[in-house]
Formats: sequence, C-alpha cells, structure tokens
Amino acid sequence: MPALSFSSVSSFKPEKKQIAALPDDQPLVQNSTALSITYQPEEVSSSKRKRLILIDGKAVVYRAYYKLMARLQHGELMNDTSGDSDWVLTVFTALSTVLKTFELTPSHIVVIFDHEGLTFRHTMFSDYKLNRSPTPDTVRQSLRYIKPALAAMGVRTVEIAGVEADDVIATLAVSAIKADAKVRVLSPDKDFFQLISPSLRLLRFVPRGSGIVSFGLEEFHARFGDLSPSQFVDILALMGDKIDNIPGVSGIGEKTAVKLLQVYGNLENLIKERNNVKGKRASNGLMTDKGEVFLSKRLVTLRTDLPHYIVPYSLDDFLYKQPQDGGQHFLNLVKAMGSFVEGPFVNDLERRTKKLWRRYL
Repeated sequence: MPALSFSSVSSFKPEKKQIAALPDDQPLVQNSTALSITYQPEEVSSSKRKRLILIDGKAVVYRAYYKLMARLQHGELMNDTSGDSDWVLTVFTALSTVLKTFELTPSHIVVIFDHEGLTFRHTMFSDYKLNRSPTPDTVRQSLRYIKPALAAMGVRTVEIAGVEADDVIATLAVSAIKADAKVRVLSPDKDFFQLISPSLRLLRFVPRGSGIVSFGLEEFHARFGDLSPSQFVDILALMGDKIDNIPGVSGIGEKTAVKLLQVYGNLENLIKERNNVKGKRASNGLMTDKGEVFLSKRLVTLRTDLPHYIVPYSLDDFLYKQPQDGGQHFLNLVKAMGSFVEGPFVNDLERRTKKLWRRYL
C-alpha cells in the first residue's frame, strides 16, 4: 500500500470495510472499586486534584490491531481481503481506548511512544529483543496516523530517541508523584509492577473484550504475597522475559521465584545462599548461573531518574484542555479516515470527543 497523507486521503478508495463500534457504555474499570470514583466536571481542571494518566502508545495500537485481527478471524467484517483499511480501524480502535481513559477524569494525560532504534539496553545485551517479529505493516501505518490524531484531539504525545517508552513513563510517573499527583499507567507490560505504590496504579487490558482493570497494591499482594513491588525486578531477573529475550535462571518460573524471594529477601542474598536452596531444578539453575541473572536484573529495572535534558517535561506540560480550534481539525481527520470504512465509528468518535471537550472547557 502506498504511503498516504491526511491531505490526500480521499485520493485512495479501497473497498470499504464494516465493523461494529467498540462498546463505550461499559465502565472503564472492571472488577475493582479503587477507581470507580466519579469526579464532578468542575473538578477536572482543578489544580488541587492532579491526576495523570500515562499511556503506553505502541501497546495500545498493538492491542487495537490484534482485536481487529480477531474480528477478521471470526468473520465480523464484510468481505474485503485487501487489508487496505485495516490501519484505519486500528487507529479508530486505539483512539476509542484513549477516550475510555477519560472516564477517570484525569487532569493531565500523555501518550508515550517508543522511538525507532537502539537503546542503552542493547549496549548492555546485544541480543535484547532479538527474537521480536518485525512490526506488522498495519501497525506501522497506524502509528503514523494516530500521533497527529491524538495531537488534534488535544492529547500530548512524547517520543524520545535512544530511550524506551517504559523508561520515559517510569521517569514521568515518579516526577508526577513528587508533584503530589495521583498516577495511572495504561499498559499490559508487567515490568510496570515495580512502580506500583499508594500513588500509582496500573490499568491493564482484560484478556478478552474491551475492558480495563485496575491493578494496585492490593492486587499485587494477592498475587505475590508479602513481597513488595520493588522486589518484582528480582522476580523478573530469576524467571526471565521471553518477550524481550531476557535470560532467566533455568528451572525457575514465577511461582518458584516468589517462594525463593520470600525466604531469601532479594537476589543478592539468594545467590550468596544458593548452596542451601532446596529443590533440585532451582538449585541446579542457580549453581550454573554465571552472572547472567544480575545482567537480567539491570535489563528489567526501569529508569525512573532520567535527567531533564533527556526527558524535558514536567507535569504542567500534560494538562489536558480542549483543542484551541474546538476540535475541528480532529473531526476533519476522523471523517477523512472514515471514508475508508463503513460503520458507526466516525459518529461514535465524534459524539464522544465532543462530550469530552464540553467537560474540559
């Protein structure tokens, strides 16, 4: 498919694809009361209530893409095998997810994207993420268009060369907490477990459907017992991470890692006492480890202290306001992209964004 621009979007007319809109009448957060508080509209812009939502942009786009592929597989789309409009449906689905987060009435919001290229982790470990499949063309195309669409909606986006989005999110989260903000991070990435605190909760996608669940200290302790979120890096170091190609210790999975840390406290003590570890598989794995486990710990530890000259933003940069043009540019972009597909997506997005902007006047 040739590269497209919004200005020339009407020059390309593939067969239209139809899909039902995502349900937006369901509560954003399911199975949790921690985030069920509804704030009054007049409180949205109040400086006394600083609520920041940090969104993992690429993860949201990938989630939208895989939902689209699932609908294709289940025959929920009209006959169109060209795939020419898949990127539009992916963008619309991702925008719908971002709109859902506004049900939490954040005062500040930002979407962070990964920048193409290597990072400091590749310098530490040349095989880092080496097993990743190439980014699908639909995702690449979607990433090109969702960024200007978000900007037109009034949502700030951030992308920093040489730094992973996860580290930018972690640094911005800690900085916002120091500024007395409550923080929510929308991402399926379990690496963010290490950031959980009374001031920070995660918003995680449910395995099926369009729901999002809240994951905080209560949920963390329900899964990992009396371990603290700061110990999660030791869990990851021991079990490894196949998605990022980070090696773990042979014979140790999540359950075994949790049990070992409950006994020995941290990775350093565990390695010192590995001769006393019970369980043949875990013991053998620890005995044969040649220091890779400490490399893994450095790889999975998120940077929360990136200097300001690398991440030159403060909380005030992400204060959400209605677009200066009243959102007309965003509505024009949505209508232009909507010419590629049939269905209620355009009307749904227009209705929901207008409702959003009225709340943030």
